[in-house]
This record gives sequence, structure tokens and C-alpha cells, in this order.
Amino acid sequence: MNPLSTTRAALNSRPLWIVLSLLLVALLVIGAHHPVAPTQAQRIADLEAAIKCPSCANASLAQSETVEANNLKASIKTWVRQGLSDQSIKGRFVAEYGAGELLRPTNS
Repeated sequence: MNPLSTTRAALNSRPLWIVLSLLLVALLVIGAHHPVAPTQAQRIADLEAAIKCPSCANASLAQSETVEANNLKASIKTWVRQGLSDQSIKGRFVAEYGAGELLRPTNS
């Protein structure tokens, strides 16, 4: 038997195609369930929306353009770029202003 006929026989083998199909499905399932990490910009936007502006009635930092809110937004950007976790950043706000500063309480 020559190598070409052996290759053709392998490609025409039903069990080979079943195994390859199952492998493809498994890889697609694994890839589909792998969460994508948010970008720094997404994290910053989420944090600004989740934290209340201390000098505003009921507005988030994202909704406010006060000097204090803009300073706090700059701090959030710095902390995210330094690699602090969202939980750590929220913790800083809670420590400084109290738990009421979070518009979306954390599950901890």
C-alpha cells in the first residue's frame, strides 16, 4: 500500500471525522464560555457609574461634572491604570465616604 492510498483511507474513515467533529465542538464550547476581561475604559466607566458623587444629591460620578467628581474620576483612572482591582477601588470610597457611596452594593 502506498502512502497516498493510506492517507485517502484515513480521510475517508468515519471514526476519524467523528473524533475531529467532537474535538471541534469541545473547543467551541470552551471558547464560548471563556469570559473576556473588561478593558480599562470599561472598568473606569463601570466604576464611575457605580460610585455616588459625594457632593451631589443622588448622581453617580459618571453623571456629575463638579470639581470634586472630576477629581475622583481622575483618581479612579489612576488606580485602574496602576492595576488596583475594582473591589479595592470601591473599598477606598467606602472607607472615605461610607457604604452609601456605592450605588450598586458589592456582593461580599
